[in-house]
Amino acid sequence: MQLAPDVLEKITAFTFRIFKDIFSKSYEQKGEQLSYWLAPAATFDEPLVATEEQTPSSGVPPGLDLALLEEVQANEAYKWTSEMAPESLIGKFVVDPWDGGRKFYVTALQPDMKPLDPVPADVARHKWMGSILNYSNSLFKQARARREGTWDLEQPVVEAVKVLFRRNMLARAGPKEVNLKTRAVLCLEPLRISALPPAIAESSFVWPAIIHRFESYMIAMEACSMVGVDCSPQMALAALTKDSDSSGEHDNLEPTNFQSGMGDNYERLEFIGDTFLKTATTISTFILNPNESENEFHVRRASMLCNKNLYHVALELKLYEYIRSMAFSRRLWYPEGLNLLEGKGINKQEETAVVKHPLGEKTIADVSEALIGAAYLTHDRPGEQWQPSHHEAAVRAVTKFVKNEDHAMMHWSDYSASYEKPSYQTGEVSASQLDLAQKVELEHPYHFRYPKLLRSAFIHPSQPFMYEKVPDYQRLEFLGDALLDQASITYLFHRFPDKNPQWLTEHKMAMVSNKFLGAVCVDIGFYKHLRHSHSVLQHQITEYATELEEAKRVAGLARDYWTTVSDPPKCLPDIIEAFIGAMFIDSDLDYSVVQRFFEQHVKWYFEDMSIYDGFANNHPCTHLHRLLQTAYGCQDYRLMAKELPTIDLTEKTDVVAAVMVHDEIVAFGKGKSARYARLRAAQQAIEAIEGFAPFEFRSRFGCRCSSKEEGVQEGGKEVLAADCNV
Repeated sequence: MQLAPDVLEKITAFTFRIFKDIFSKSYEQKGEQLSYWLAPAATFDEPLVATEEQTPSSGVPPGLDLALLEEVQANEAYKWTSEMAPESLIGKFVVDPWDGGRKFYVTALQPDMKPLDPVPADVARHKWMGSILNYSNSLFKQARARREGTWDLEQPVVEAVKVLFRRNMLARAGPKEVNLKTRAVLCLEPLRISALPPAIAESSFVWPAIIHRFESYMIAMEACSMVGVDCSPQMALAALTKDSDSSGEHDNLEPTNFQSGMGDNYERLEFIGDTFLKTATTISTFILNPNESENEFHVRRASMLCNKNLYHVALELKLYEYIRSMAFSRRLWYPEGLNLLEGKGINKQEETAVVKHPLGEKTIADVSEALIGAAYLTHDRPGEQWQPSHHEAAVRAVTKFVKNEDHAMMHWSDYSASYEKPSYQTGEVSASQLDLAQKVELEHPYHFRYPKLLRSAFIHPSQPFMYEKVPDYQRLEFLGDALLDQASITYLFHRFPDKNPQWLTEHKMAMVSNKFLGAVCVDIGFYKHLRHSHSVLQHQITEYATELEEAKRVAGLARDYWTTVSDPPKCLPDIIEAFIGAMFIDSDLDYSVVQRFFEQHVKWYFEDMSIYDGFANNHPCTHLHRLLQTAYGCQDYRLMAKELPTIDLTEKTDVVAAVMVHDEIVAFGKGKSARYARLRAAQQAIEAIEGFAPFEFRSRFGCRCSSKEEGVQEGGKEVLAADCNV
């Protein structure tokens, strides 16, 4: 927009007047140093849209209140004089030249009051409360003495409202701000009548919050543009917002102080982004490495989605420069580069100070996952038929943030193009395998193009390879586990938009638990098709199926009947996950087959999530966290897992997990995966410490932690790292 020089001069003067009268800051008036200008709008019935075509040749933009601009430029302020009609004072914005915290809107005259009358008891407090005249004067003692006797004692007294200076207009007002008195009675001679009308003053007081949020949006959108994530400004800002002062490097051990007024943080986006990151890297790992074992899959995937890798990639992208970790500050919002002449902070060089914020490796990695989540949610269409375009933006985001040759896909179709079907999948099909495909299609309506792939989903690791020359289900289970996680978490995420990640994690645990998936396997009838060479496995399966069917019969319409029976043999949930993986591969990586399976066999059980509120509390890891944090107030503990080296490279690596309390190992457990090792370690730790009285626990472990639950966050909701599936 082209402006005439004299108009620009008027707008510049108006902008600096707002800084002076509203925010008590006098700057050197150099318009070329301003990064934006503020100007009064004329009153119109319809919103104005300024374009170059609308700018007249005079250089005056349409919609500006030119008369007010000229008045403000010509009059720095008005002083009260006896020639002023008292009625003309009503509706004025008044500032105290000696106290930047005292600004008022004049609302009425008080003809019954005189300047030397005592101050009413219900007015806002001030240092000087002797008389109305003293109350209106903020000069220091000696200056007051010099002015004594010079004030006009016949001047009118006005009723006014004191402006409350909110520290942060983006945050909800606290009790101290809400309950402050605002009434004032004033004599205007010691004060300064601003040329700015009250309507301009009112909108200007919220301007710092507005420009702070504008800048945050622009910075967030710049970050998204840099990494190629296309999403809304609101989602971009949420993905880059860290509203606590913890570094994120010490699990739950750091005190967490939340900063209000920052809007949504990255936690929910990070949660869904982490889920898709796991899914995408699982798919690429599976299709690019057809000859590797499940254990090798885990190692490859971990190298991509671990926080260390995400952190180093984010460092290369300089993503840390865009993370918003500080709430609005009333000291730091002013335009940069201005020379402060008068006002608070003139000797502190606040405008030139370098502002630093604590960002740990985990925080930066979490933001990367949140941006993946933003890309995923922007194009996801819950309730619609799945299309590859729904996930392509998220696929590109994963490639950007993992920067690994095992995931170089830019389109969903790249997964299919990279997959070379193994010989067993396309080999000649036996009559037994065709029969299996026909039976399974009656139990779940999906027709397999490659029956050998289906057979693989039902072959137990104990079955010798030579029998059918088809691999067991472990590789397909690895793939199906991630796909089922994606479907379950996406369902919960969209259905409960107000729930935090901890709630989502706890309730997801029921949906993907071995206990539930084992029940689904029996309910569908898949358990009848398992091929194995295990001496006692068939007896265990039959015994479990009988118990589950009896529980279902007795439960009637209850949908949580599966929680009342024994744990199923591990092979049953493995079959469900392997079957999902087999369908996905057979359908040429069509994610809609996963969604349909979820809709038909999983969703019904979880339409009422309230019945599973206590499910996670029975989980050993969750129980241990609550026991230590809530019952004993302990914060110095760890539940960790690590792989053990193995001599025989063909065997699956063992994992050992340990629980440490104040650097002392309380319990440990071993397993073929970190999940089960943690479960055993947590269960042993519970047995070891449950039953201690709080004083006994503190004495036994030398615990001096605060009894305050540092897991409690905004809204009183706990955040505990309790998912052993991580």
